[in-house]
Amino acid sequence: DPLKPGSFKLAIKAGAPIVPVTIEGTYKMFEENERITPGQSSSVWIHKPIETAGLSRKEQAEIHTQVEEIIRSKLPNKGYPEGDEEVGATESIEGVVSPEGIEEVAFPEDDK
Repeated sequence: DPLKPGSFKLAIKAGAPIVPVTIEGTYKMFEENERITPGQSSSVWIHKPIETAGLSRKEQAEIHTQVEEIIRSKLPNKGYPEGDEEVGATESIEGVVSPEGIEEVAFPEDDK
């Protein structure tokens, strides 16, 4: 289901940053067998925060679409059925999670 615009109002009102998080692979890990299955893993991406302080009304109205595109950027086929439009990638921290815990974390190089 797409993200709803109203779900971001509290962060915007508080001027708090929104941190998009993509989690991929949990269906196979949990729901497919209704329990954690050995040998399965999930990937977690913590994306660059989006500042909400000072956003225009237009930017506020579009933030849910921006966050959804960022989240989908790490999913197979961007989370869309085969053949649908894809979106661009973003800066993120990547980790692989298994039943044993976080196995690896990759941090992007600092451009500063």
